[in-house]
Amino acid sequence: MGDFLDNSGFFTITTFFCRSLQLVVRPRFDVARAGDLSAIREILCLPNPLEIPPFSKRGIDLREVKMKIIIAFISAVMVFGFFSLPFQRSMAAAEEIPPAALAKAKSTAEGLMKDLIGLLFSTLDAEGPSGAVRICAEVAQDRTARHAREGIYVRRVSQKVRNQANRPDAIELQQLEQLATLHQQKKLPMDLAEVRAGSDGTRQLHYLRPIVTMERCLACHGPRDKMEPEVRELLSRRYPDDQAIDYRVGDFRGAVSVRVPLEK
Repeated sequence: MGDFLDNSGFFTITTFFCRSLQLVVRPRFDVARAGDLSAIREILCLPNPLEIPPFSKRGIDLREVKMKIIIAFISAVMVFGFFSLPFQRSMAAAEEIPPAALAKAKSTAEGLMKDLIGLLFSTLDAEGPSGAVRICAEVAQDRTARHAREGIYVRRVSQKVRNQANRPDAIELQQLEQLATLHQQKKLPMDLAEVRAGSDGTRQLHYLRPIVTMERCLACHGPRDKMEPEVRELLSRRYPDDQAIDYRVGDFRGAVSVRVPLEK
């Protein structure tokens, strides 16, 4: 449907309607030239009781009227085509997501989250919040990279970053804003997925798995005044531009972003 009203298709439709209108109007005007007022009323869509003097007595050129009708019809078709193109393209953009690629994206996101949560929580138990900060700074990025395989792109992104490596690109930021809005509406989905095409013709499945703040996350991401002094000092030294604080349990924290390459 996206190409239904492209340049060539639109011209074909316009030509078809113009020819159809000509076939309908020409014989009716032949009748009108013979002085049949009912035909004129039918052409101009006038109520039957209305009396109209013959065109010849009113100085109206029948050919001019015919052309005006044709031009009006063409203009209506063109306006319809112009305003319907964005809708047609938006419908075409909603490409069906390949099940195998979606399954791969889900397993990648779930595997990364399970790995990082297990690592962070075990470190919290063994070393406390300061140890978890160290793990995030020194280990988490390497662990994330291990899950990028077979050309798959994966990382954590957020609107409020601590590590600049987790800053979202333009597409991820748009998707994060969408998820944040859905979270405010209490409609946060389990994931968000769509197929996008690049300017070079390549196609990718873009997948985001939301991250919601848990109780144990507050030791490093909660209100700064409630953090342990050692944690505040460590965060200030490692992340002077830290934004990933003041979260509460249940807040939308960010997402795991996965991109899976698709066949052209």
